[in-house]
Amino acid sequence: RELGVDLMSVNGAKVFGPKGAGVLYVRHGVKIAPIMFGGSHEGGLRPGTENVAAIIGLAEALRLAAERRAADIAAVSRLRDLLAAEISRRAAGAVFNGHPLFRLPGSLHVSIPGADGEALLIYLSSRGVHASAGAACDAGSNESSHVLRAMRLSDEIIRGSLRFSIGRATTEDAVRRAASALSEVLDTLRIPRMDAVRSA
Repeated sequence: RELGVDLMSVNGAKVFGPKGAGVLYVRHGVKIAPIMFGGSHEGGLRPGTENVAAIIGLAEALRLAAERRAADIAAVSRLRDLLAAEISRRAAGAVFNGHPLFRLPGSLHVSIPGADGEALLIYLSSRGVHASAGAACDAGSNESSHVLRAMRLSDEIIRGSLRFSIGRATTEDAVRRAASALSEVLDTLRIPRMDAVRSA
């Protein structure tokens, strides 16, 4: 209610809850129609017996997420900033996309001018580092990211973009290994390093 939204969905797995469980918030007065029929469960929106164990698990995951929120944000932000610093040190010329302060704690979006993001992903994966190309909402798409285009980034910056996700289970060692692997990949692909790190 405080957010003032009409509808909101929450994926349980994104808050360390059970997979397959979720929350749908519908503001009082908003009318939605079911897309599946055969029962009156979930306020008439879907058929089928509710998974009580998953519902309880999700409620507990949400309680823990609220309880740990400040500590988790601080810890994950510190690791994100460490990753940015390590990449800056090892990959001069890297461009960090987005606002330097107002950004998600668990996401770092970086571009390597002159590199191909997909090639970087393949080589990073072979070294045990998993990242994504483009923006989160464009993952899996063959088109260049509409989000990055809306940020008015150049084609070169968009083409060489990577997104690293940092979470509760990420360690300092994993962050340093990821930055080191990226440096090795740039050497393998013979991507030239520039003199200064830029911010888009």
